[in-house]
Amino acid sequence: MALESGELSSEEALYLKLWLTTGAREYSKPSTRGLKELGWGGIVGTKVSDVNWRDCAISVREPKTGREEAKEWYGINLNLFFPGLCQELRKYVEEHGRRGDDWLWGSPERGVKLYKSIIKKLRSITGKPLVPHDIRRTHAYWLVKSDVPLELIAGGVVGQKLYNALGVGWEDLSTMLRYYTDLAGKSKKYVPHVQQVFHQVFA
Repeated sequence: MALESGELSSEEALYLKLWLTTGAREYSKPSTRGLKELGWGGIVGTKVSDVNWRDCAISVREPKTGREEAKEWYGINLNLFFPGLCQELRKYVEEHGRRGDDWLWGSPERGVKLYKSIIKKLRSITGKPLVPHDIRRTHAYWLVKSDVPLELIAGGVVGQKLYNALGVGWEDLSTMLRYYTDLAGKSKKYVPHVQQVFHQVFA
C-alpha cells in the first residue's frame, strides 16, 4: 500500500521494526548524572557489537538520568514480531560496512534524526498526535494482546544487566502495572488503529 508523502524509507522502516521489537525508550542526547557521562541509550545508542548474530538477539542500554550506571537489557529476540528482522538488520550493517563498535546508524545523532522523521511521518499517516513513547506503548500492547503476563513483560527490576527476550522492561513493576493496564482501557481504541497502520507500512 502506497503511503504517499508519508511513506517511510527502507532505513526508517528497519529502524521502526527494531524500535517496536525492543520497546526501547528513545534519547535525543546523551544522559548524565551530575558531571558523570552515562552515554547514549535506546536504539540511537546501539552499536553493531550490541547484536548477537548467532542468537539473533540485541542488547539495549538505558542510561536514565538519576541512576549511577546505565542499565542494559540483553537477549532481546530480534525476530519477536518481525520474522527475518535479524537477517534484514545484518544485511543493512554489511551494506554500510559497519562492524564492532561502529554505531548501528552511523552516529547517535543520525539515529535521532531517523526516529524524529519516523514519528513525523507516522503522525501524517495515522492522523494521530503520536509521540516517541507511543512506540513503546505499542510494543507493550502487542505483547498484552498475545496474552504475555505483565510480570514477564516487565522483565525484572533488580540489577544493572537484565535478560529479557521480550524487550526493554520496567524498573518499577507497580508503575508498569498502573500505566500499562490502561492498554485495556482508552488505548484499546487508539493503539489498534496505529497497529493497523504499521501493518500497512510493512506490507
